[in-house]
Amino acid sequence: MLISTMTSRLAKAFGDKEALRIIKETGYDCADMTLDGSDGIDRVTSPDRISWAKDLKKYADSIGIFYNQAHAPFAFPFEKSENFKTEIVPIILNTFDVCSALGVDTVIVHPLHHISYKNNREKLREMNMEYYNILRPYAENCGVRICLENMFQRDPETQRRIESVCCFDGGFIDYFDSLGSNTFTCCLDIGHCGLVGTSAQDAIRMLGHDRIGALHVHDNDLVTDQHLAIGMGKVNWDEVAKALADIDYKGIFTLEADCAFNFVQKEFMPLMAKYMYESAKAVTDKIEAYKNAQNNE
Repeated sequence: MLISTMTSRLAKAFGDKEALRIIKETGYDCADMTLDGSDGIDRVTSPDRISWAKDLKKYADSIGIFYNQAHAPFAFPFEKSENFKTEIVPIILNTFDVCSALGVDTVIVHPLHHISYKNNREKLREMNMEYYNILRPYAENCGVRICLENMFQRDPETQRRIESVCCFDGGFIDYFDSLGSNTFTCCLDIGHCGLVGTSAQDAIRMLGHDRIGALHVHDNDLVTDQHLAIGMGKVNWDEVAKALADIDYKGIFTLEADCAFNFVQKEFMPLMAKYMYESAKAVTDKIEAYKNAQNNE
């Protein structure tokens, strides 16, 4: 199973190309082009975005690595989400252009969930169906798949994490099945699962082989969205491996654990990247071992 990791923290520390070299030399097969923050918005709205992307792809090709997926910008102010057709859609369309130039075929596009999910489920569903269907033809033209991702919100009174759009009350399955196209797939965020009371292994089996096309893999304390490296939190990775084997997951094992870099100084970041790779390899080896055991039964 191929293993990938985010570019974000390494790229901020070392620059795009040096980050990619570190990722390659650490052992990863591919990389996730992280465009989710304000820096990402700047990148995908820059006049030279396509030349930047083509140059980076050329460099990636030269060192024998590729970008398997990307994370589209999502941290938009409330008013932009309310006016998503004019405020957000153009940014996401630019992201698809950049991803096409990078050779990325899978783009995570967060659903809109800027208002209370508990009180506005149908309104959010209608908005998101319209949103994704606007994006659909452009994604198809650029040759990319749109990934839905399971989200969470905070309860305003208790501050506990609670379910949001594309969660496990049936919403994730409903959204994907309703969109019903090869243009869409599901990115299961392993770390988000436990925050809303559903174990990652249960979520994997709930969605199944035909829906999960990508992963965001990271650890946490099952309370806060910490984005830690595997083994630094409370996710049960043996059970996750069993579940991924049970559904015969065929995709790439993509880490979204860049907050682990917060614990080390810059000179030690490549060593943390190595730990992150080795811990991911331990889990993917488990997945393959469980698959082999099932095949030999």
